Amino acid sequence: MRPFTELPGRNGVNSPAPERLHALDTVRGLALLLGIVLHATMSFVPTAHRFWIIQDTHPSITLAASFFVIHVFRMTTFFLIAGFFAHMSFHRRGLRDFIKDRLRRIAVPLLVGWPILFAATVLDVT
Repeated sequence: MRPFTELPGRNGVNSPAPERLHALDTVRGLALLLGIVLHATMSFVPTAHRFWIIQDTHPSITLAASFFVIHVFRMTTFFLIAGFFAHMSFHRRGLRDFIKDRLRRIAVPLLVGWPILFAATVLDVT
């Protein structure tokens, strides 16, 4: 058995770091690889309005179905994994440290990046 690394836990008390869950890393990696297939099929989806950078002249119902199945599966998988790890982080850190960590990792990039992306979208920078 590998030795544990000490992590600061609730109320400053050190607690052993949990083992890495390699199965969830594998699932996440496979879902990311499915993203390549998803984006490769996007130009073949038959739509009246283009929703991808390019629109192929030979649309495919099979590839469109693959696109939608992969999209639904991937997003659900990412949300489930995110919720699982958020639950673990909440119990390991406690409410106050969990909120501080989420604000640092999610809110700050959102507040910095959103105005830039919004301006690029409104100005239609391509």
